[in-house]
Amino acid sequence: MSCVICFSSLLNSTDPASAISACGHVFHTDCLRKTASQPTITRAVCPICRKEYNFPTSLMRIFFPAPPIDDEERQLRMENERMQERIVDLEVRMKRLEKDNEEAEKRIKKLNVEKFYLENEHAEVVKERNELKERYEKPAEEKVEEKEEKEPPKEYFKRSFSVRLRRVFKSKKVNPS
Repeated sequence: MSCVICFSSLLNSTDPASAISACGHVFHTDCLRKTASQPTITRAVCPICRKEYNFPTSLMRIFFPAPPIDDEERQLRMENERMQERIVDLEVRMKRLEKDNEEAEKRIKKLNVEKFYLENEHAEVVKERNELKERYEKPAEEKVEEKEEKEPPKEYFKRSFSVRLRRVFKSKKVNPS
């Protein structure tokens, strides 16, 4: 059994193998990663049947019996496998965080637009309030000034009234006492 991407054996290889859960075809995990990460590919597809899948979430790890190897080499290979798994996990997490980041940026743009409109509306309300304040404060001040000008002192009325009375009495030749 060999990988159709790199044509090397899946059984004798120390590279981790994965099956695509959508169709069940088996490849080296690194080979699938390389094909899925090419800039010209927008959606990952199986190299055999062209069925679409989500890289790396749709992959299932396949384990084959390993040929006997010495302990040091085995430890290095196991460490390599753990690192490969960690890379896959981090790639999944990174894609999730990128999606969350995109959603957050969209929300920030929406909130900035809303803030802009609210600031403009606030400025218009303040301007209208100031105009109304000026409109109603000026007539009140003018009325007070007009009252002060029109309203002569009370002494003036007393004096003018007594002068008018004298004139009336003089014209009629009547003595006020």
